[in-house]
Amino acid sequence: MKKTLSIIVITLCMLCMFTSVIKADTSDAIVSPRGLAPYSITATVYISEKGEYGISWHTKDKSLEPVIQITKEKGSFDESLTVVSEIAASEHNGYYAYKGIVTDLEPSTRYYYRVGDKATSVFSESRSFVTSSPESDSFTFFHMTDTQGGYSNWKKVLMSAMSLYDAQLLVHTGDLVDNGAEESDWKAAFKATEEQLGSLLISSVAGSYHESNGTELYENFNFYVPNDQDVNHGIYYSYDYNNVHFTMLDVNDYSEETGNFSDAQIKWLKNDLKKTDKQWKVVGMHWGIYTAGPRYFTQESANLRKNLEPIFDKYNVDLVLFGHDHVYTRTYPIKNGKVIEKPQTIEDQINGVDTTFDLNTGGTVYLLSNTAGNKFYDLSLSDESIKYIAEYDQSYTPMFSAITVEGNKLMINAYIVDTETGEAMLFDTYAMMKTQVAKSFIQQYLLYIIIGACIVVAAGTVVIILFYKKKAKEKAENAQK
Repeated sequence: MKKTLSIIVITLCMLCMFTSVIKADTSDAIVSPRGLAPYSITATVYISEKGEYGISWHTKDKSLEPVIQITKEKGSFDESLTVVSEIAASEHNGYYAYKGIVTDLEPSTRYYYRVGDKATSVFSESRSFVTSSPESDSFTFFHMTDTQGGYSNWKKVLMSAMSLYDAQLLVHTGDLVDNGAEESDWKAAFKATEEQLGSLLISSVAGSYHESNGTELYENFNFYVPNDQDVNHGIYYSYDYNNVHFTMLDVNDYSEETGNFSDAQIKWLKNDLKKTDKQWKVVGMHWGIYTAGPRYFTQESANLRKNLEPIFDKYNVDLVLFGHDHVYTRTYPIKNGKVIEKPQTIEDQINGVDTTFDLNTGGTVYLLSNTAGNKFYDLSLSDESIKYIAEYDQSYTPMFSAITVEGNKLMINAYIVDTETGEAMLFDTYAMMKTQVAKSFIQQYLLYIIIGACIVVAAGTVVIILFYKKKAKEKAENAQK
């Protein structure tokens, strides 16, 4: 009897345990803290003049109540905090993507934010970024490119760069991941660099292959996308930060038949560069026009020199950032396909360092910052290409450029990073300055100046006429006496 009772008790216990396991598994499948944990979190400039910034993140399972919490107080996330809950969520193969826009942010301010699921209180770690300033404060942004597959190197490059500069923005010019169609690749890239990217705004463009085979580029960033584009293979867009206008192009919109981007992108590009009133114009794209690598000799590069360069010239683009060729290249200022030889220079001190600036060149500098990953190409130069190139290198070591804009001054410092020690060694420097502010001011207000001068002349004429009329009247009265 005791034996039978023991068997019954054991059986009931096992059934209870089995039922508990099933319930736990079912509950976990519906709402799993692990599955709701945010990853691949990015912050971007949306429309800075409106104080709008884009936030994007992914989860494995569908979030019940996705939110963004943002504050100016570091670590101050509580129930009273205003949350952004109008989140666009989309389902993909194996993950969910979320996009939200934080609005009405104050200029030149560091904000702290986190994303997650309000219903289960599963949130990311706190992250931050600094907003743009209409007063054109000095700021630094990094240029990095072609990090595909080399994410441990990219982390070291970011660590090294951020130890030297308090930068606000990272401009990446494509091939960020090795296979843009694989969610795991994006997850690995952002996981390796989450600590560094957690305090930067970021913008990127589609590479020629690595991000051209799906919508994952679009799903990993929240940019203001104009022109009702097809985002399946890339994006073109623009944004402002301080006194710099950034125009980011999509090379996957290229047609071999025309040797150019689509009519829609070209029309948008011209209008975008024409309407901006920012002092500096920077273009980001994956393919290069002038390069010390093998891609200089491709038909695509030749076509873009023919079709894009006249647009850059017409609308006074100052700097073009690109990738694709995995070597270091910085050109001389170029205008109408020709190097601007012996430009006027001026000396000034920046942070106590004597600096020589090219002055009012009116040309465009093309910059390729090698790669911040682990894939390198050999240099490939000819008598044709070398005449445009001021500096080039292939150290087979990751590189980055730090670009500082301070009012009418723009300075480029390019570094080689020792991946063993993490030390950044300054390789190349270049600086340019504009002193045409007074001229542009006069041009801008020329009509008002002319009208004002006419009013002064007219008023003066009236005064003179009245004066002589008065004198004539007095003379006539005296004659009658």
